[in-house]
Amino acid sequence: MTTLLPHLKLNGIIIVDDAYIDDSSTFTHPLIVKHSELLSQLQQAGVMLIDKMEVNTSEEVAEEHGKEFDYIQRRCKELIVKYPDKTQLFEDYVKNQRYEYDIFKDKVICLTMVIKRNQK
Repeated sequence: MTTLLPHLKLNGIIIVDDAYIDDSSTFTHPLIVKHSELLSQLQQAGVMLIDKMEVNTSEEVAEEHGKEFDYIQRRCKELIVKYPDKTQLFEDYVKNQRYEYDIFKDKVICLTMVIKRNQK
C-alpha cells in the first residue's frame, strides 16, 4: 500500500483481492496475515478500508477451484511431455497449487477490498 499511495489521486480508490486468517485461527502462512494485522497494516500505510466483500467457501467456489486445478494439472502434463527435463518443476507447481487451493477451502477468508487514502 505504501508503494501505491503516492500514485493514488486524492479521491482515488484501490481495489485489492486478498485473503486473511481469522484472528482466532491457529493456522499460519508466511504470506497471509491475520485480520487484525491486515487492518493494522492498512492504517499504518495511511489508507482506510471503505468497503469489502468477503467470499465464503461455498459449493460454487469449490467447484470453480476444482475446474481451475484440473486445467493446471492438464497443462502441466502437456508441458511435461514437451519439456521432460522440467518434469520436477511442473510436478512441484501442481503440488504447490493443490496446497494453495486446500488453504482456500477452510483456512483463510478471501475478500475484495476497496481502499482509499485517509482524509487528513
